[in-house]
Order: sequence, then C-alpha cells, then structure tokens
Amino acid sequence: SLAILAYNMKRAIAVVGVAPILRAIRA
Repeated sequence: SLAILAYNMKRAIAVVGVAPILRAIRA
C-alpha cells in the first residue's frame, strides 16, 4: 500500500541522513 511505501521511503531517507552524522561522531 502507499502507507507502507511512504514509511519505507521515510526510513531510507532517515538512514541516509543519519549515517554521515554517526560517522562524524565516531571520527
């Protein structure tokens, strides 16, 4: 359904947005 698709997209965007922040914190 569209709701599931939108949820997956939000998760993907969140993961892509958080990854660089986690790298910066660890670095």
